[in-house]
Amino acid sequence: MRSFFFDHNGFATVVRALSVATLLLFPGCDTTVDVLQPSDQYRYSLYGVLDVAADTQVIRVDPLSSPNAPGASSSVDAAVVLQNLESGEEISLQDSLTILDADSTTAHNFWTTHPIQPSTKYRIAVKKENTVLTTGTTTTPAQAPSLNVGQPILLPCTYPTPTIPDRQSENTFVVFARGAPQIAAAIIQYPILQPSGEDTLRTWVSSNHYDKVSDEGDRFKISVFYRDELISLHPDPPSGSPVCPGESYFFRPAARMIVSAGGPQWPEWQSASIDSLARPDLYSNVQGGHGFVGGIYTDTLRVPFAERLP
Repeated sequence: MRSFFFDHNGFATVVRALSVATLLLFPGCDTTVDVLQPSDQYRYSLYGVLDVAADTQVIRVDPLSSPNAPGASSSVDAAVVLQNLESGEEISLQDSLTILDADSTTAHNFWTTHPIQPSTKYRIAVKKENTVLTTGTTTTPAQAPSLNVGQPILLPCTYPTPTIPDRQSENTFVVFARGAPQIAAAIIQYPILQPSGEDTLRTWVSSNHYDKVSDEGDRFKISVFYRDELISLHPDPPSGSPVCPGESYFFRPAARMIVSAGGPQWPEWQSASIDSLARPDLYSNVQGGHGFVGGIYTDTLRVPFAERLP
């Protein structure tokens, strides 16, 4: 899965958006399940994560009255609040009707700039006429993962030859994450220059590497095989054999690796497939509706580009 997201202080919004995206009901996922049918028991869907490192929190909230409609209704007709269950503080979230894709599919993204604390239990609650209808509860991690990288992204890439058929290790960098009980997201972003008519766009392109996270006991290891990704991202690929773009095609001297620690509830479902997570009949931690509300703590690491020595 590769997606584009706007820049953000600490880049935590990118992680939050990708984390949410893995949970949304993408086209192709089976949404015709009984739990989506309108009823007094299931009123709203909630999808999102609370990131301690982010300056803005976003939770997608939509009513279940029209589950098969192409877009969200113009109004949720309810209040959405963020509750700190330890301090008792309650914050109202602001509604924003957001276009999700080129087909103008819309959704309600409720947001707040209220700071999120580590090791804290929160609840997202949907209220109508002072009655709580749907809730999602989560606990944030105690700390962000501590990250370090073993080597840079070496350019030019190397390619298989008849005598050296496997050169994957030469085009792989490894990131180690310590201090987190579990990893919730692992994303690499490349700063690619994209031609657009007479202009050149500076675009951070994201790729999900969560499936490459391995638990080594005292740390997590994240292996990123970048050659094939860079080949597919080449803005002006030459004819003939595929090649990675050179350093002149990047508008920053480094990519960035974004890694999130997951809160205490994360291990309950982290091994499930994306399609399984997108099906509310298989997993949901929302009461009075369906979806997922999680807690994460994000950190970002620069992974520099470097010239490959002969």
